[in-house]
Parts: sequence; structure tokens; C-alpha cells
Amino acid sequence: MTIPARSAIASLSLLMCACASAPVYDFDEPGPADGGGIVESVDVDVDERLVAESGVGVGVFVEYSAARGWHIFTTCDSLISGYLCVFDVIASTTSEATITSFSGDQLEPHDYAQRMDDGAIRWVAVTAEDKDGLYLQLPQSEVLRLDVLTDGVADPRVVYWVGNGAIHEGAPSMPLDMLPRSP
Repeated sequence: MTIPARSAIASLSLLMCACASAPVYDFDEPGPADGGGIVESVDVDVDERLVAESGVGVGVFVEYSAARGWHIFTTCDSLISGYLCVFDVIASTTSEATITSFSGDQLEPHDYAQRMDDGAIRWVAVTAEDKDGLYLQLPQSEVLRLDVLTDGVADPRVVYWVGNGAIHEGAPSMPLDMLPRSP
């Protein structure tokens, strides 16, 4: 017997209600998982791709392409856990620079990306057995500051990128400053 989509919608509604009552993270105050207010900086290798299988692991993957700019995408362990992951990502510049453009990648109706101001985008993705993504264009050599909440909690452990020829798992701070570098 298959469960109708109505059940999935009810589950999503319950999840969204639970998230609405979850503690709110204040981006101005250092939290326990964010390095106590220290913002670390990492290099991201230009044109290195990350491959992640949907549904089997939780992650926020960050890539930089010389042609397209920044690409951030998410996966969840829904096939293993049976749960959805709710990602709330703030992507911003560290200066007065403007994020020149942004667009969703494989977003569903319950996912969204919106401009907070000229230099910041808030992206919320409810990820299950799929991938959700965001493309961003910043001025050349501009630092991308990334702040990630997973299910309402600051979570540097789920951030992945390629830097200095190696795949990195887990950010040294949250938020995290990322700068593209040619290998």
C-alpha cells in the first residue's frame, strides 16, 4: 500500500511547525557551534567539482567555477533516516560589495532564495532524496561568507569544499569565509 502525497504534505507541515517553534539563532551573537565569534577563512579551489549522492548523507557542498561563480548545494540522509533536512543558509559578502545575481538550482516550491540586502542572500531548502542548489555571482576576488543552520542549529560539520587539492569536511567556524583560489 502506498501512502498518498497528502501524508507527505502533512509530514512536511508538521516539520515546518516544529521548525517554527525551534530556537532562533541570532547571527549577531556567537553560538556554541560557531567558534565563539571567530570567523575562519578557507580557500576554495577553482573549477573543482564535488560529487554527492542524494539521500544518504547530510551536507552543504560549496564549489566555485570560473565560468558560473559560486554553487552551493545540499543533500540529506532521508533514505537512511526517514527524515527531511531543513537548511537555512545566509550567503553574503564581507565588504560593501553587491551579490550581482543569484538563482536556484533544482528548487521545489517549498524552497526559496531571497535577497536580504545588496550583499546577502537567504536560502532555505527542504531537502529529502533530492539535491537543492543555489548559484551566486559576486565581484571577482570577493570573499563569500557562509552561515549554515541545519534543522535550526548552526552546524559547521556539514559543510564540504575542495581546497588546496583536498576535500574538506566540516568548517573550522560558523560563519565561514571562503575565497576562490586557482590550484
